[in-house]
Amino acid sequence: MLVDPKDKTKVMLYEIYNDEKAFEAHQQTPHFKKYLAEAVPLLASRERQVFTRAG
Repeated sequence: MLVDPKDKTKVMLYEIYNDEKAFEAHQQTPHFKKYLAEAVPLLASRERQVFTRAG
């Protein structure tokens, strides 16, 4: 997780998956479902961005 040094309320959580199927499998785990139920409602906003490795 990264924190904006100018605004500690802004954070970026980044995770690396081998492919979209791996991310989809992660979404089915108990800890992810708990995060969705408990943490997401506390967020001011949430945005998913997808990046790929260069080269």
